Amino acid sequence: MNKTDTQKWKEDIAKSVDFYNQWFLEFAPKAYLETRHQTSEKVENAFRLTNDLRDLTAEILRNNPAILPALRMSTCPPLARDRLINLANVSPSLVKSLENGKLPVRKNEAEVTEQLKRILQMISRLLDPTILGWLSERETSPGEARTRAASVIADRLCGSEADPIIRNAQEQRQLTLLENWLLHRRYQKIDRQKYDSITNIPAGFFGIRYSVLVERQAVKPIQIPVDLVVRPFKKQKNKQIVLIE
Repeated sequence: MNKTDTQKWKEDIAKSVDFYNQWFLEFAPKAYLETRHQTSEKVENAFRLTNDLRDLTAEILRNNPAILPALRMSTCPPLARDRLINLANVSPSLVKSLENGKLPVRKNEAEVTEQLKRILQMISRLLDPTILGWLSERETSPGEARTRAASVIADRLCGSEADPIIRNAQEQRQLTLLENWLLHRRYQKIDRQKYDSITNIPAGFFGIRYSVLVERQAVKPIQIPVDLVVRPFKKQKNKQIVLIE
């Protein structure tokens, strides 16, 4: 362990960065290409359903809620989900449901329609004139401009969707490395059915993705998610549980 030998930290960091870069070059291009293909189809579908973004109506969005991410990426600047929620003053749960391809349950129909209208009014107001020139020029057939616009929007959407995919894969890679490291040192992976709390994890065991209850003075306790929980062997001086994030 180099926790007190700060001179070795730079070397450790360099190795970590190199390791990640190697993994990224092998994984990221494939993930991006797969996502790019999927987002291209989503944008083409959104264009088709909305007459190349000429017809943005609550009815269309109600019947095709999954087109919302492509619509968000058609604006200037592209709208993050939370920014759209704030600007349009709509329910976060509504937007989340739409982007999952469905309408929220137990919502007043008139209220949903009103919020859909506000979403589309904001998107219409911010549609990117640089790539969607046919909307202002009233062209009947955007031709090549449509192809270029669809490509730009697909790239924007791809970036917003590929990044979480890469982050999730990177997290799993890190957990797998840590798990293998611990198994190589005779630690055992915990059976979550037997040990559902970190307080009763025996020495020499580890568990993945536990929630830790944190007591706070005069404030209600909260649950904090932790990636990895390790109880060192008894023979080690430090018998405390180690939490790794």
